[in-house]
Amino acid sequence: MAGEGERAMRMMGAEGFVFSTAVSSGPNSSIMQEVATTKRIRKGEVVLIDLGATVGGYNSEFTRTVFVGKPRDRMAKAYVAVSEALHGSIKELRDGVIAGDIDSKARGILSSHGVPGYAHHTGHGLGTGGFERPLIMAGSKEIIRPNMVIALEPACYLRGMGGVRLEDNLIVTSEGATVVTKAPFEESLT
Repeated sequence: MAGEGERAMRMMGAEGFVFSTAVSSGPNSSIMQEVATTKRIRKGEVVLIDLGATVGGYNSEFTRTVFVGKPRDRMAKAYVAVSEALHGSIKELRDGVIAGDIDSKARGILSSHGVPGYAHHTGHGLGTGGFERPLIMAGSKEIIRPNMVIALEPACYLRGMGGVRLEDNLIVTSEGATVVTKAPFEESLT
C-alpha cells in the first residue's frame, strides 16, 4: 500500500519523499509506527495513511484515516472529533495568533467529545525542511504570520483499537488560512 502511494506521488511530480510513507491498520494505527509488517488489512478496520512529497525543494505532507467497511462506534466518534479539531484549528489559524492557542483549540475540541488526545504536536511549519517552525504545540509562544505554510495534524489514538489522524497543509493569509491539501475525507463522517 505504501508503495502505491509513493508511486502516485512520483507520477504527479514528486522528486522525493519527506519521510517513509506509512500505512497502518487496526491496532497498529494507534502507535506511531513507520515500519512494514505482514499484517493484512481487515474488514471493519481503520487505516491511517501518512504521506509526504518534495517538489522544487519544498515539502508537503498529509494524513488521512479511512475505514474498510463500517467503523466501530468508538472509532467513528473519534473520527468526528478529530475532524472537528482539525477544522476548528484551521479557523483559528491567522496572522497574529499564538501557536499554543491553536494547539489548545484542537485539544479542547477533542476533550469536549470525550475522546483522548495525542502526545505529539498539533502542527508545524513546512518549507525546505519537513518539520519547521512555528511549532503548534502546548505552551508555544510563536506568532503566526502571513505566508507561513503550516501542517495541522490533530489525532486520537485508542490503544488496542486504532488511531485517527487528519492532516492538512495551509498557507496563512492576513484574513485566515487557505487549505491547499486536496485529499478527501470520509464523507459519511464529516
